[in-house]
Amino acid sequence: MPKPRNLWLLSDGRSGSTWVAQMLAHRGDLRIEHEPVHRDFTAALAAEPILPLPCGVKSETLYRPLLERIMAGQRIARPSFDPGGNGTAGCIIRDINALFIAPRLLAAIPALEPVLLVRHPAQVALSKLALPHWHWFGDVDALRDNPDLARSVSGRSTWLDAATTPFRRHVIGWAVSHHYFFTHLTRAHLPIIRYGTPSAEMTSVIGKILGGIDQARFDHAHTARSSSDHRPPISLLRRLIGRPGPTRADYAFAEDVIDGFGLRWLVPTRMVGIAAPPIATPLLRQKHA
Repeated sequence: MPKPRNLWLLSDGRSGSTWVAQMLAHRGDLRIEHEPVHRDFTAALAAEPILPLPCGVKSETLYRPLLERIMAGQRIARPSFDPGGNGTAGCIIRDINALFIAPRLLAAIPALEPVLLVRHPAQVALSKLALPHWHWFGDVDALRDNPDLARSVSGRSTWLDAATTPFRRHVIGWAVSHHYFFTHLTRAHLPIIRYGTPSAEMTSVIGKILGGIDQARFDHAHTARSSSDHRPPISLLRRLIGRPGPTRADYAFAEDVIDGFGLRWLVPTRMVGIAAPPIATPLLRQKHA
C-alpha cells in the first residue's frame, strides 16, 4: 500500500487556494485541512500574529507539532469548508499565511510536499480590499524590522517607503513573502500553479502532482468554484461612501515591485491597470492593517 501523501498548498490570501484545493482533492481520496496556520481558526495560535514572520525556534515548537498532528490524521479544518475526500491517500493542507515559515518547516518535515499557488499581486490586493473586514497583514515596518528578512528587503527601501496605501502594502507583503520563500527553496522541482492560466495548463500541473486525474471529476471540480474565490459585488451606495480605488500609478507600482524583487519569472503576465471604482470601507469593523 503506498504511503499517504501530504500536500502543503501554499499561497498568499485571495489567490484561489480553496478552489485549487478542491481540484487537488477531486478524486475523493485526499482530505483537506483549511488554513491551520491562522490564529482565527486554530485555538493554539490565538495569541500569534496573523502572518507569522520567520520565527526560528517557534516554527519547531508551535507550528511543526500542529502540522504533524494533521498529517497523523487529526482534523482541525474549518467546519464550513469542503473537507475534501476520505483521506485514504493522505491530506492537503491549505495555508495562506505560511510562506515565511514554510522553508524551515519543510526542512524539518520531509514528508510534507509543497505546492505553490501564485496570483498576480495586484489582483490579490484588489480582492483583499474588497473584504476589509477580514484580517489581513499590512505592517510593512514589521517586514523591515525582522532580521531574517534583511536579504529580502535590502536595497528595496524605495518600494517599502512608497507602500503608503493598503493596496501597495498588500503588494509589498506578497513580494517580500515570495522573495523570502525562494531564497530558501529551489524552484527546480517545486510544483507551481498560476491562478488564471488556461485550464489545460492547470490540468497538466495538477495531473503531474497527483500522478493522473479523473477527467470527469476534475472537470466538475474545476467548474464548481468556491464562492469564497469571488470578490463580493459592491453596491452603488457603498462605492459612493468608499475610499478611492487603485490608480494607474498603483498598478505600475505593482509591476515595478514584481521586477524589483526578481519575481517576473513567477508572474510573467503584466496587469495593465485603469482607474478603478472606489473600494468600499465599512465604517465599522475596519480591521484592515
